[in-house]
Amino acid sequence: FEADHGYDGTFYIQGDSNFLGYGYDIFYSEKKADGTWSEPVNMGTNINSEHSEMQSWVGIDGFTGNKVIYFTRYDFKTGSESGIYMSEYLNNEWSVAQKVSFGGEYVSEGEVSLTRDGKFLYTVHDSGNGEEWILDIYYSTRQTDGSWGALKPVD
Repeated sequence: FEADHGYDGTFYIQGDSNFLGYGYDIFYSEKKADGTWSEPVNMGTNINSEHSEMQSWVGIDGFTGNKVIYFTRYDFKTGSESGIYMSEYLNNEWSVAQKVSFGGEYVSEGEVSLTRDGKFLYTVHDSGNGEEWILDIYYSTRQTDGSWGALKPVD
């Protein structure tokens, strides 16, 4: 299991799931008035898929002002759906998660974090040669149209 303590006090938990029959899903648990935590609730099909979802980051996007979740989806079957995904909380529900493009490129690993103002996104990226993992921290700059620029290594 992995857990992310959201800005709103909610815990977002990534764990084994039979909800869709495969891999890991993202759940949430909220603190109740008596100080205990609710049972974990699966975030549903707008976030979770038949693949594995994990490594979430939840917060307010300083660029749009909306509550967002960024997470990594791993497609262990074909790899084609692997990548960093984003969903916004609008009208009391999470939008269907969309794969995030970084200057027209997609990456297959995550651990995303946004700066408070929403202008920069940081992530771990494999810069290895395919035979070994070499993980480095990369960043992307928010473009004026709201999209993300190409990933660049942090010096």
